[in-house]
Amino acid sequence: MSSRKGQAAMEFIMTYGWAILVVLIVIGALVYFGVLSPERFLPERCSFPAELSCIGKPLADFNADTITLSLVNNVGYPITLTQEISTETGSSCLSPMVQTIGGNPPNVSMLNGEQMLLVINCTSFDEGRFKADVTLHYLHTQNGIEYPVTGEVRATAR
Repeated sequence: MSSRKGQAAMEFIMTYGWAILVVLIVIGALVYFGVLSPERFLPERCSFPAELSCIGKPLADFNADTITLSLVNNVGYPITLTQEISTETGSSCLSPMVQTIGGNPPNVSMLNGEQMLLVINCTSFDEGRFKADVTLHYLHTQNGIEYPVTGEVRATAR
């Protein structure tokens, strides 16, 4: 009598085991082919270190081939952004145009606490999700040392 109960339990476990295995294989295939890619569900964001922090989310314009970031100087001293801006992405980005908020000419100098719009011209990025690692270099006006700052930009190109 107990062998029949054992056989029924074994068949139950085997049946559900195979069903769970098939479900895991299907989920793995969907992730592998990008259908369940987590990047599709992640929000737009701009994250830089504390010394140059982003305000709000980035704006990627597919028609104008530009990415616009709003940055604020939190170094504690005035800094000067150099034109050495690089991006690591599938698209090719040209040298940026820098526009400051408050009517200053685009001389890429930032006082402590000043906000700046950074417009990066990119050629041929695809419509859809845009992801890039943006590296800025700034010159510390107090000690004369140039520091690199790398931030991550994720946006939906429209």
